[in-house]
Amino acid sequence: MKKKLAKMLSYLKDGEGIALENDTFLIGDLDGSDKLYGFFKIGGEILVKTRGSSGGYPIDEMDKADLDYMFKLSSISKKIEGKKYKIVKAEKV
Repeated sequence: MKKKLAKMLSYLKDGEGIALENDTFLIGDLDGSDKLYGFFKIGGEILVKTRGSSGGYPIDEMDKADLDYMFKLSSISKKIEGKKYKIVKAEKV
């Protein structure tokens, strides 16, 4: 699913991102102590933006549970694939 997500976000240009806006969701080990806000591309790499990592971290480091939520339990992946989220500057994610 990580490769699929990266491919779905490959249309982003360097310095661009998407904010999940109303689809922001809780992540974290059992306690949901963090929030996933969106994705952005810097230096050719697509990064995940969370409250706990303002500089982002690579999609490859996403938890399986978070990917399962995006692809199986919500419409987030379909919205990404359909380019339904507004493209913004990376720092605005």
